[in-house]
Amino acid sequence: MAEAIKKYQEALSCFEEATKIDGNNRDSWYQRGWTLNRLGWSLNDKQKLEESINCFKQVTDSINKDDWAAWYDMGSSYWGLGDPEKAAKSYTRATEIKQDDSGSWYFLGLMLNNWACALWGKQEVEEANKKFQKAVDCYTKVIEIDKNYRLAYTEKARSLENLGRMKEAEECRDELKALPSEP
Repeated sequence: MAEAIKKYQEALSCFEEATKIDGNNRDSWYQRGWTLNRLGWSLNDKQKLEESINCFKQVTDSINKDDWAAWYDMGSSYWGLGDPEKAAKSYTRATEIKQDDSGSWYFLGLMLNNWACALWGKQEVEEANKKFQKAVDCYTKVIEIDKNYRLAYTEKARSLENLGRMKEAEECRDELKALPSEP
């Protein structure tokens, strides 16, 4: 991992220089943000995650408000900072821009499910159940887009169980078992 961190840091220097040379270059800002995001997650460095958000905002606020990838990765950065509300807004924006991207829907669902579990732990059951249902809806969308997205079935079943809908969870697991084996 140390070698990967070193490469990310070298790349970051290049992207920082590139944004100084051309402050309107989408790729330089996006790649700088993406690299900061990876460093933030890898090192558990909240400052790097905050910096990555600033880079993604540079893309969405100044260059292209409909940049799907910037919104998607901004969601990841907010999630890493422990801000589920802003993460949900970012992932939701990504799904609005690129409605057929199973990954955006999957990670929105995963984040909502985790948020719901945290709310459940705080005894905020009604709000938790709303988030669990939204997660189920996201996983359903993933499966509509890609019926072989195995993790979506697993997570959908988990969210259904959290809602107390055991029969539907079991049906979801049965659907997963019926899928062809992975190569």
